[in-house]
Amino acid sequence: MIDGDTFKLGERKVRIIGIDAPETHPARCAEEARLGEEATAKLQQLLNQGPFEMIAPAYGDHDRYGRDLRAIRRKLPDGSMQSIASDMRESGLAHRYLGGLKIGWC
Repeated sequence: MIDGDTFKLGERKVRIIGIDAPETHPARCAEEARLGEEATAKLQQLLNQGPFEMIAPAYGDHDRYGRDLRAIRRKLPDGSMQSIASDMRESGLAHRYLGGLKIGWC
């Protein structure tokens, strides 16, 4: 696990599209560091709940840091799809992010 919006899958680094989570290294303040640790743990919990699929966006599948850009979702027992990005936003541990300026955590 890297942080609340990026994780490792083997040697791949995967950045979840649609969210921005608090930074953990380096955090800009103590509150961001605390929230960053919570977000990292929450993302790990969500990913460990079972199989998920990764969908590449139509606009490009890598960011400027070489990370894979992916939407992450899993099928629920009722057949509906669960978005990991939505779950992270609903938990309060990620903001919506579609590029551009980011909302601060401090």
